[in-house]
Amino acid sequence: MSLRFQRLGEEISPSETTAERFLVGSLPDAGGSARDRVISPWRPRHPEDLLCGHSATEIALNLILLEGPPSRGAVEGERLSIDNLCACFCLLQPAIASRHREILLQVAEMGLFQAWGTRTAMNVYQRLQDLLRHARNCRQAEHETFLSCFRHLPGILASDPQSLDPRPEEHAELLLEQGPIDRELFHRRFTSYRIPRRLHRGVYYKALRISPVDAPLDDPSLLSCRVRNRLDGDRVQLVSVEAAEGWYHDLLYPSWMVADSPGRSRAPGLVAAPRAGAWRLDYPELVQVISRLGERERNTGRWTLRPEIHPLERSTGRAFPVVLYYEDGRGNPAPSSLPPHELADRLCRLFSPDRWGD
Repeated sequence: MSLRFQRLGEEISPSETTAERFLVGSLPDAGGSARDRVISPWRPRHPEDLLCGHSATEIALNLILLEGPPSRGAVEGERLSIDNLCACFCLLQPAIASRHREILLQVAEMGLFQAWGTRTAMNVYQRLQDLLRHARNCRQAEHETFLSCFRHLPGILASDPQSLDPRPEEHAELLLEQGPIDRELFHRRFTSYRIPRRLHRGVYYKALRISPVDAPLDDPSLLSCRVRNRLDGDRVQLVSVEAAEGWYHDLLYPSWMVADSPGRSRAPGLVAAPRAGAWRLDYPELVQVISRLGERERNTGRWTLRPEIHPLERSTGRAFPVVLYYEDGRGNPAPSSLPPHELADRLCRLFSPDRWGD
């Protein structure tokens, strides 16, 4: 019996009862039996556990490296995503995946955490995005989409990146390099971005958009998470967008912080919540600063701090990695009267390197 890919929730046959089942992208409590292996960055990791990684793809590749390629059992993808797709592929095609380890790791984090990638990784990522877009347009079943991507991925990995159009987010990079978007580095754990009104010309959708997980390279954001993360992926970021009535403000934590990321220290205040895979913000000093900001605020609205963060659930208001923003009381972004420099001066002290445990 060989390793096979099966539909989510499919019952295993009597002959497979002693074989392992690899649950890719599942939450920590998803395992149904002692033979189930959860391949997921959302699971809590014990200090002595060697099988770890920043993404499901890295965990799958580390499993192959430490334990050898699995030869029997079943692989299930919890949901269709770039990371889960790559992780399942690694388990099913370990020889090919091991040859392209670094590219697959980049591709996974480009989808999962809006990370930047090399030109080759961008090519692979966008080709997978094109397959997923075609599947959505054709209303293809999720299981069939997994299988289709598995068939195409070896050829994509072997293709010449120079023959493809990766459509990188060059426009936003140019805006940063030439100065219309102002970036200020306060210290190695905090940076701020200011988008002037003349740049977005009132088209707030693009200026305020938070790129979702698995966002394509042609995402319409004026300043996408991926472009900012190329420079500041390990920093807390304050993004301010100028408006006629003041400034829209978002405070963002690095998006990888909600994963089980070995070797990386988290920003202060982010602690595990009782629910599986969930996190909450417990930072009294940040709450005190928010209270002072509210006292100085002249516009109608309020400062909102996200009470809980869950990587697999949608919530009202601004999407993670935004953890603090000014809103109109109904969850919609609203302009604050406070200028960016005042916020940055107050907030950067709360995220100094010594508070991260660096």
